[in-house]
Amino acid sequence: MAGIDASALSCYNDCMSCRILVLEDDEGLRFYVRELLASAGYETQCCGTVAEARRSFLANPPDLIVADIDLPDGNGMELCRELGVGLNSDVRLIFLTGSGEMKLRLQAFRLGAHDYMVKPFAAEEFLARVQIHLANKKTSDELARQTQEVELRQRLRQTVTNMLVHDLRNPLTVIKGTLDLTLRRGLITEPQHRNLLASADNAADLMILMLNDILDIGQAERGTLKANISSVQLDPLMLKIRDIFEPECKKRQVRLESRVAPEAACLETDSNFLFRLLANLVFQALKVSPKGETVLLECARPGGRPRLTVADRGPKLTDEEKKNCFPKPGGQDSRCAPSLGLTFCSVAAEVLKGDIRVENRPDGGRLYILDLPAAAPAQG
Repeated sequence: MAGIDASALSCYNDCMSCRILVLEDDEGLRFYVRELLASAGYETQCCGTVAEARRSFLANPPDLIVADIDLPDGNGMELCRELGVGLNSDVRLIFLTGSGEMKLRLQAFRLGAHDYMVKPFAAEEFLARVQIHLANKKTSDELARQTQEVELRQRLRQTVTNMLVHDLRNPLTVIKGTLDLTLRRGLITEPQHRNLLASADNAADLMILMLNDILDIGQAERGTLKANISSVQLDPLMLKIRDIFEPECKKRQVRLESRVAPEAACLETDSNFLFRLLANLVFQALKVSPKGETVLLECARPGGRPRLTVADRGPKLTDEEKKNCFPKPGGQDSRCAPSLGLTFCSVAAEVLKGDIRVENRPDGGRLYILDLPAAAPAQG
């Protein structure tokens, strides 16, 4: 032991609490390895047979195994394969054997061994390899712990969000139904009051859209959001969007117009996702449009591929703003206004197998562009 470098023995002190299982049938070598590891501060369990090592492992799994291959009652590789030790295991594995044959080395690494050493070996090298593998294990374990913690937090956040959204959506639906019923039955005839009711009714529609966006963004993060493809008539869909935003257009003194090319009047897509995506784009366009300007919603088929656009007269965007216009789910700002609706647009475009982007118009303003696939995307 006198020849061992003291710095090697003190390296990676935070790994010294690790437990090591040694499987070696030679009693003298077993004693030497145990003393070597003990001098470095490791808790060591030494076994001379496969059966003894199996019992020790099952009773208290170690952090690292140092195993010989040819043993009196079996094979070290077969034991590790039986115990599930390897690259996909939490237990690190070093084979320490008398054979340096390439075929045996390859078998060991294919099994998932982290290292392979041939006897006789240098004590300093052996300790260095043990220490580095245990240090890597500690790093891997810490990353796994942090990942699990992040996933738990995300699931908790999504659970709370879903509870809030569901709890809000039910009373909001009742409010929406009451407003709609009041308007339809003419229970209030004063024009000014009816306009207020209509504004409240449309605001309720927008709130329901926002709540649905939050739920769908959560589903997208879990990978469970699917499209329901059907034939969609564009004229009624755009009329519905104009109706919803009519009060907003009056308040902002901005016109909302729509045009549908004859060849694009019917699309094979998901009507729910397409409607909400376009509604979010129109809402963004209205917010930045100066008084007296027009927001134009169009659908055409340039080159046979459906293209929907929303054009406004908002301020010019920088290259960075264009790049980050549609945040991905799970991003830092994906659930925060004003990017919630644009995050949903990113989600919906992906579900519809389309491409979405924003450009600056040559004559001023912005152009939001959604290109859908020429053929209907597959269900789910």
